[in-house]
Amino acid sequence: MKAVLLSAVVILVAVAINTQGLVRSLAELSAFLCVVGLVINVKRKKSDKVTLSKVKIEAEEL
Repeated sequence: MKAVLLSAVVILVAVAINTQGLVRSLAELSAFLCVVGLVINVKRKKSDKVTLSKVKIEAEEL
């Protein structure tokens, strides 16, 4: 998932550099949204790891 979003950002930035007008604006907006999706994806995976480690600690305490 991370590789797909990263490659989409690179392609959209390339399109934005080579075009003008509405197409450029849409490419920039799409690239920004892909970056936001990438950040959310990374944060979600980190929080899942933290939650999983908390569950292991609680299970060991019992």
